[in-house]
Amino acid sequence: MNKLYSASGALTFLFFLLCTCVSAQTTQMLQSFEGAATDDFAFSPSPAAYGPVSGQDDFWNVTMSIGNIMTASDGSSFWGGTDLINPTSGLSSGEKSILSFDAGVICNLTSASFSFDYNTDGFNQTDVLGYTLYLDGLSQGDVEVEDGTSAGWVTQSVNIPGTANTARLDIYVVLNGPQSFGIDNVRLLATGTNGSCTPVCGININPASIAYNCAALTAGADMVTAVIPYSGAELGAVVTASAGTVGGDDPASIQDGEITVSGLTEGMTYTLMINGGDCMLTVPLEPSADQCAEGVLLINEFLASPSAAEFVEVVSIATDPLDLTGYTFEDRTGNAKDLPAITLLPTQGVVLFLGSGTPPTSACPVEIVNGVGLNDSGDDLIFRNPAGQVIAQYTYTGAQVVSGESQARVPDRDPAGTFQLHGTIGDGSVLSSPCFDNEDETVALPLELISFTAETEEKSVVVNWSSIHELDNDRFELERSADGAAWEWLGTIEAGASVSNSYQFVDDSPLNGTNLYRLRQLDIDGTATIYGPVAANFLATGLDIYPNPTSGELRFRGSLDNVQRVSLMTSDGRNLRDLSLNMASVRMDDLRPGLYLLRVENKDGTDVLRFVKH
Repeated sequence: MNKLYSASGALTFLFFLLCTCVSAQTTQMLQSFEGAATDDFAFSPSPAAYGPVSGQDDFWNVTMSIGNIMTASDGSSFWGGTDLINPTSGLSSGEKSILSFDAGVICNLTSASFSFDYNTDGFNQTDVLGYTLYLDGLSQGDVEVEDGTSAGWVTQSVNIPGTANTARLDIYVVLNGPQSFGIDNVRLLATGTNGSCTPVCGININPASIAYNCAALTAGADMVTAVIPYSGAELGAVVTASAGTVGGDDPASIQDGEITVSGLTEGMTYTLMINGGDCMLTVPLEPSADQCAEGVLLINEFLASPSAAEFVEVVSIATDPLDLTGYTFEDRTGNAKDLPAITLLPTQGVVLFLGSGTPPTSACPVEIVNGVGLNDSGDDLIFRNPAGQVIAQYTYTGAQVVSGESQARVPDRDPAGTFQLHGTIGDGSVLSSPCFDNEDETVALPLELISFTAETEEKSVVVNWSSIHELDNDRFELERSADGAAWEWLGTIEAGASVSNSYQFVDDSPLNGTNLYRLRQLDIDGTATIYGPVAANFLATGLDIYPNPTSGELRFRGSLDNVQRVSLMTSDGRNLRDLSLNMASVRMDDLRPGLYLLRVENKDGTDVLRFVKH
């Protein structure tokens, strides 16, 4: 059992180490297969003992010799076997033949262990001899001890942890053919019988290891999922929580796993409870009030395999230039690494190369990061701001990992997008595209645009944009769309004479309703970069909304005299709520980032305005 020692106890323990009178283990139970009175360690064979079988090598029983094993480890008899896959056993290829030794209650024993002798003859690569230790009814996993490389009798020891109440040892063999084996002298050993049987829970949780994953990233109180790593297990344990939904691994049947509790709110206090078996645990769950912050970075693409090529691409979704000084990246281990001390413009990205090979070709900065890697079985990708708050997070599973192929966000750089294997995008010829458009790998992420707006005037829409570092720019092409799918060319604007320029284009014939504008910037070598879209709503009635995009407040501009009803809708037409006609502005803080619709019902008809929520 786990024990705490006082200072005097520590001195006694030191004296004990200096003394040569260390207590030796003695046999508590023995099975030597001699049929003697001292063979008190009962066992159960599965399948039942058989052999010899007339005309066959099939054998699974006590013997004095078998194959080239001519003597026992001690005495004259041992348990032996050969050709175990046969009609008598009823086993199929790869199935185990098992000798089970149940020691029952062993909590009174000190420094307890099992031991057994084994011998094999002619084992090949498909033949296995091993054991499974069961503590309090829970398997500790299979351990292979012989695969044909040993010769003669070998003694194997199996330690029993002090926290166990009951113990059982299963010795198993997988064997098909004339090869043979022997098992002898199975013992339960201990240094004494004065141990304590005070119930001890087999589950251990370190509160400091509990993590909280953000279900959303806003300036308000966000929902989180608690991830609680545990060691050990306890048969009969039941996990509950004061709120939320319990999930993850079940410590009643799974050793060393993770319990999850979803549906919690940051800044609140909850309790995790584990009861049953020998357990009566309570663990506080206390996600801090500032655990999650408004997202300013977006994970856009990642490659988890092979390890030499791992990378994570992250882009800025902030509305202003973003200084990454003090920002960090970590995986599930919590091993945080600093991001490069660079400034990202809106939608600009950086690639964190985690592999040991050659960094990928990228259209944005590449930072080599050592000491952190992505697990093929699944992992967490977590970005934090200088205050330690989570501002970008994604958890992937092993099912999403394909060697040499990335997971890419579609639509590209869209917070509402979802991850999919890169080979399923387009014609499937490109398997990763760090810092290139995930849907059109020939288009690099924008690096130079610092502003892009569209404003409605009385009879036109004025489009303005500013850029920096125009070293290779040749021209801009402005395009317009009513639905974001079909785009029409409006005009070509030649590049400015300096490295920093401001541009303006007046659309004298805007569409009635929503006008979406995007820029196609072309370099001298023909390389194209897409910016936008931005939106402006132009109505014959003069009604408009601004700013668009908006980060929270949406204002009306123009006359509402003829307006009868204004409805807020999702981009797919699902009604969210009606808006008051008595207010000059409305708050949209509760909306997730993305495209939304305003359905404006007039006396003369209905118009639909589109706006983007950052």
